Amino acid sequence: MLIATFGPSTGWVGKTITLENEQFILQDYGPVTAGSVMEYDRQGHLVWPYAGMRAWVASQSQTPVAVPAREVQPVTMRAAVRVNESDDDMSDVALIRWSCLEDDEACAACRAMEGAVWLPSAIPAASAPLHTCTNPDGCCCLTVMEIAQAGPDPDDVVYVRSLGGVATPQQMAKYEAALEAKRYAQRKDKDKISGASDAVSAAWRLEKTDPDKAVTMYRESLTVFKAGMGTPAGEWLPSHVHFTYNRLTMLLVKLGRANEALKALEDHDALRLPSEGSKADLDAMEKRKERLAKKLAT
Repeated sequence: MLIATFGPSTGWVGKTITLENEQFILQDYGPVTAGSVMEYDRQGHLVWPYAGMRAWVASQSQTPVAVPAREVQPVTMRAAVRVNESDDDMSDVALIRWSCLEDDEACAACRAMEGAVWLPSAIPAASAPLHTCTNPDGCCCLTVMEIAQAGPDPDDVVYVRSLGGVATPQQMAKYEAALEAKRYAQRKDKDKISGASDAVSAAWRLEKTDPDKAVTMYRESLTVFKAGMGTPAGEWLPSHVHFTYNRLTMLLVKLGRANEALKALEDHDALRLPSEGSKADLDAMEKRKERLAKKLAT
């Protein structure tokens, strides 16, 4: 259902706001709140299909239809805590971001705000679209409401809150670069662990045809698994470690390498891993250790 259309006072002229599945949807962006729709209206950017629609959206945002104009302040990143009549409507908003929508014609003032992020309770003194924008085609900027249920990353919210509720574009760029470096390292760890898991599967198939090669592959995989313990990518590793040690020690016993098998079982016990995974693996290793200890003691 068509809610409103952006008029010629903004670079968003012709774009629509519709109601889909009980959500207000801004064309080419996504969900926005009723409060955001009324803010665009307050700035004079919307054309309504009929007067009753404006009143209905206002009732959804708990914002009076007649909203008094306020002076547009200079662009600044100083936070200001607000008391907002539509606080209830903002309850599902986790973060708000300033976006120039990659507009090459964005003015210097708009570009200075690109990437700024704030909590709903702490807003920059300027609002988008920016009335003082010098772009001859009108300001294309908007404030992007990130709905809590749809993400953002909870770490983003914690970071912005740690800065008092507002993060400058420079602060966000530095934070996001560090976060991406961390995620890249995690992806590398995950790729290594995934490769080691594949190697374990291959070693299992080699146990009869090339047991020495299988032993080497089991050992190499365990080195990767143990290095990954304690990382986010390694949360599910204990069961893999139990299985791999069980196959390795069983194969060493078959090859007549009892001392190596017992040493490997002692290494496994020293890890003190949670007893996740196959109970059969754990029971088999315990019995194998007892038999080897008796055999080597004689």
